[in-house]
Amino acid sequence: MDITKLKRNPDKIKSMLKVGKNVTTTGNLRIIFPTRYLSRDLCQVGKEVNTLAVVALLDDDDNYAVIRSCVFIKFTPSDMSDIVIGGKDYIQLTFEPGSVVTESLNLLKRAGHVSDIIVEFLFNGNVPWYIGMDELNQMLAEAYSVTGSGLANNKDAIETIISVISRNPLKPTESYRDYLASGGKTLKPIYISLTNVPLGVKSTISKITGSYLNLGILSSLVVKEDTPIKLDKILRG
Repeated sequence: MDITKLKRNPDKIKSMLKVGKNVTTTGNLRIIFPTRYLSRDLCQVGKEVNTLAVVALLDDDDNYAVIRSCVFIKFTPSDMSDIVIGGKDYIQLTFEPGSVVTESLNLLKRAGHVSDIIVEFLFNGNVPWYIGMDELNQMLAEAYSVTGSGLANNKDAIETIISVISRNPLKPTESYRDYLASGGKTLKPIYISLTNVPLGVKSTISKITGSYLNLGILSSLVVKEDTPIKLDKILRG
């Protein structure tokens, strides 16, 4: 799947869905989400697919929409398959016209899973391609109201972490904020883990005094600093 050809068009996707006692689709619908949800206890597959409600919905005309919330939703797909997007594994649920997408709009609230979401999305930097920087922030800001868990209730801390892991897709050693400040608008950020020393840390002194010494030394030797401080210059010789 070439995501660069997709058009974000929530109105088009919404027009396919008919809401009553359940939710059905009038056209061919696909729902995708990362395969890693399975190993992170964010998805269970059985007769139904019960997954974290952070998914993308697509039609046959390359339109897509996004659901993003820290709750769980049950889908009843006609078929399920594995696909690869950008070198990463995703699960694709297929729904035929007239089929039931979900039996109920009563979503499952799991306060205990907010910690799993924070680890997966923030600490590990595993954010799906369809979730933007602002959406990730908003999703976590709403976590308390939809789950009752206060783990993501510190707005400033969450925003700071998101700004650190969001990187310039053209130059991952720079933050996405720098990309926007330089006039960039068209590209989405890529995300790194909080422990990614080569991409997340700039100064030599910070790299070699951190917890990941071997990575820090290697990164210091390979990556040239744009604006080294005096101590960095001394350390680099």
